Amino acid sequence: MKRTSWSSGLSVSGDGVGVVAHAGSVGLRLLADRTGLTGGLAAAMARHSFTPVHDRGRVLVDVAVMIADGGEAIADIDVLRHQSGVLGPVASPPTVWRTLDEVTPGRLKKIAIARARTRRHVWACLPGGVPASQVAGTDLGATVVLDVDATIVITHSEKQNAAATFKRTFGFHPLGVWCDNTQEFLAAKLRTGRAGSNTATDHIEVLTDAIAQVPATHRRDLLIRSDGAGASHDLLDWLTEQGKIRGRSLEYSIGFAITEKIRDAIKLVPKKVWTSAADAGGGVREGGDVAELTGLLDLSGWPAGMRVIVRRERPHPGAQLSLFEETDGWRYQAFVTNTSTGQLALLEARHRAHARVEDRIRHAKDSGLGRFPSRAFGINTAWLALTMIAADLVAWTRLIAFTADAEVLATCEPKALRYRLLHVPARLTHGQRRRRLKIAETWPWAAAIVAVLFFVTAFQHAHQRHHLRDFEQVLFFAVAVAAAVPASSAAWATLAEDALADGRDVEAYAYARTGYHRGLDALRRAGWRGQGPVPWSHEPNRGFLRAVAALSRAAGAIGEADEQERCAALLRDSSADAVGELLGKD
Repeated sequence: MKRTSWSSGLSVSGDGVGVVAHAGSVGLRLLADRTGLTGGLAAAMARHSFTPVHDRGRVLVDVAVMIADGGEAIADIDVLRHQSGVLGPVASPPTVWRTLDEVTPGRLKKIAIARARTRRHVWACLPGGVPASQVAGTDLGATVVLDVDATIVITHSEKQNAAATFKRTFGFHPLGVWCDNTQEFLAAKLRTGRAGSNTATDHIEVLTDAIAQVPATHRRDLLIRSDGAGASHDLLDWLTEQGKIRGRSLEYSIGFAITEKIRDAIKLVPKKVWTSAADAGGGVREGGDVAELTGLLDLSGWPAGMRVIVRRERPHPGAQLSLFEETDGWRYQAFVTNTSTGQLALLEARHRAHARVEDRIRHAKDSGLGRFPSRAFGINTAWLALTMIAADLVAWTRLIAFTADAEVLATCEPKALRYRLLHVPARLTHGQRRRRLKIAETWPWAAAIVAVLFFVTAFQHAHQRHHLRDFEQVLFFAVAVAAAVPASSAAWATLAEDALADGRDVEAYAYARTGYHRGLDALRRAGWRGQGPVPWSHEPNRGFLRAVAALSRAAGAIGEADEQERCAALLRDSSADAVGELLGKD
């Protein structure tokens, strides 16, 4: 057997200095400050004639950052205490316990108000606006989609209000609402384990809280999605009334049980009425069909305008089927909606997209929701509020900072994000009255992390200038990153494109050439030999390809025909998709 000698001469000691273990978590804390969240939470926790040693807003933010960083117990706050050289004084575990105990129901409401105000500022400053929810290869435009669902959190019997669940486990049964557009965790209610799945009162409560979290200018077009647990008369009546509020359009898409009446209606549907369902890309979903049952059912007692739509598909091997489904050979799922227009296939695909909430729940369980630290129900309720704040901070970081060189982090799930960004080590140095965090230049995501931190730093200025047009905000960020991270070819490409749009051809040429050379350096470090494909589909390549395209256009504008053609040829050889995306726009 071949032996390696990598461990030869290796020793470990505990006397290192100037090392920060979780340097990336600094960005989340900094974002909380830049957005005004820390100050808002401090005001929410303020007590008359009491000035704590540790600002309570700061303590709450630190716990939220700890949760996002992977902390599962109050004692894990010591990870941030270790970073006091960067963060300053961080509260001890006993202080955290006392702070969480101070989060009364009244303060929870104030915390929710602070979150809503911060969210309004963040959404107003997003460079590209609020992302559209994607369904079957198309987007839903300005519609804000809210997904509500419950989950089981298994815990021990000594925790207050823990109880046996309907799944024969023991623990809690929290109910939450997530925004599909932004992945934010808007609202939640910590419930005893025996809480029912279709409790209309609880659904109405969390949805009321969630809608209050949506900025007022975005409440004009809402879509509420739920599985069959939300299909109660009371909830649908409430949703219908919410849609009647002046200036608001509210639609719903709620799972519906396959009852005997539904089965009888299915039997009456002619074969020619069934239409093909849509797959995730907007094409035909093989083995799936959709039909409407509204005219075949007695819906008296249900809200006016409610439609019943059913999907059938061939079951996969081993699927558990009802006697009706075994006889028929199809598996059925139904839902109700008040949306009056649109193809059945798109409406069904829109409803099926509710399944994305399962990923949101899984991410939340990886970040605080999966374990509650206290025996006291009140402290666990406060922990849930901080879990939502942790999810918000991660979501806002994605929306604000995961662009340009940081796009490589955009698709990371919480565990991968910690592995690549939050847990990155760095060396803390001091000099000239400044502190510097130095990430190893060999770290694969070093440029992305630096870009994230500077995007977050720049956000305060963008927030103060929220009246700027979207592109002006993008340009502002590009300037910040180009100055702070000169290796970012995407930042230089953005500056070049802006200069070309303004007719500043020589300036554009200089920007584009800088981005071009920075991109070449990065590609060569990655093993590129000066020829061969540079795929546009790979996000880190796009800054270089944009710089090449901008250089070609700028060279043509100043009369450098040879360089114009050279760069165009390089772009064609590198990526045909890039030619269509970039030069094809001329």
